[in-house]
Amino acid sequence: MAARILCLGRNPELLTTRCAVLAHNGYLVDVATIPDGFDQLRTEKYDLLIVSARLAEEFDEFLPVETPAVVLDGMVFPTQLLQEVAEKLEQHIPFKERSGLPRLDNPQPSQTPR
Repeated sequence: MAARILCLGRNPELLTTRCAVLAHNGYLVDVATIPDGFDQLRTEKYDLLIVSARLAEEFDEFLPVETPAVVLDGMVFPTQLLQEVAEKLEQHIPFKERSGLPRLDNPQPSQTPR
């Protein structure tokens, strides 16, 4: 089963590009801007949350502690994004549930900037 990820931020174009990279690599991805994304976090279950460092700091009290997050600091290229996502998911998803996830040692390269 593919991991479900929420990309949360302010810039819809950046979020769409970032999520396209993840979706192309087999993840189930939702895009949400502030403040609508907080409603999604309260009503939906995600395996992973992706936010910028500034956003994570600014809205820390709204982010669910039970959902692991990849906090992006600065420009992150697609291969780095995929690596960080795979590492975080490996830490938080039990082995038996990982069968549909992309492998950490073989991320699919993408040339799409996020």
